[in-house]
Parts: sequence; C-alpha cells; structure tokens
Amino acid sequence: MWVPITALYAGILGVLMLVLAMRVSRARMESGASLSTDATPKLVEAIRRHGNFIEWVPFALLLMLIGELDGMSPLALHAAGAALVVARVLHPLGVKVDVMPHPLRAAGATLTFVVVLLLSIGVMLEFFTH
Repeated sequence: MWVPITALYAGILGVLMLVLAMRVSRARMESGASLSTDATPKLVEAIRRHGNFIEWVPFALLLMLIGELDGMSPLALHAAGAALVVARVLHPLGVKVDVMPHPLRAAGATLTFVVVLLLSIGVMLEFFTH
C-alpha cells in the first residue's frame, strides 16, 4: 500500500524533529546537564520545543495516514500537511522561557490544533460516508 502524501510530510517533519533533537543535545552538552533538573534556560527551551513536537506530530501524521488510506481528498491532505509543517516551524521559534505568550508560539499551537481538529473531523466523515 502506497501513501505518498503522508510519506512526504512525515519525511519533512522527520528532518525537523532531528533538528530539534540535535538542539537538545547541543544545549545539554553546553550546559553539562544530564537531566532536566540541571537545566539552563536554553536547555529547558530546547527540551520543550522538541517535546511539544513529539507530543503533537505523531498523532497528526496518524490522522493523515488514516485519511489517506480511507481516500480523503489529496488536496485536503496536502493542505493539512503543509499547514502542519508551517505550524511546527512557527511553534518552536516562539517557545521562550521568559516570554509568554509569544505570538509565534500561539500561532504554531493554534494552527496545530486546527490541523488535528480538521483531520479528526475528516477521518470521521470518511467513516460515515463509506
């Protein structure tokens, strides 16, 4: 079974995940912190940027995969995938220990919520229309 649309966005988001993970490693090495209890503000930011990504992206991709397998519109899937990429680029740029709320964080989080909501509705509609 071929799922090219989900595969495309999973690949793009996989690269972004690696960038965020490498930033955690770099901040951990720079601070000498083994655990987050030893964390500097830079390390806390890096951990939360990566953590939030890991908390949201796998489920969004799962919804995309289900939608693609169920025959959801390719245009809708590309729109969701592109919006998710934009959201997940914006969000970490706005995660700051000393600034809450940051507009980029809010934009990224809101767009992520919208993508997950619309994909959830989309896969439920696919269920009820088949």
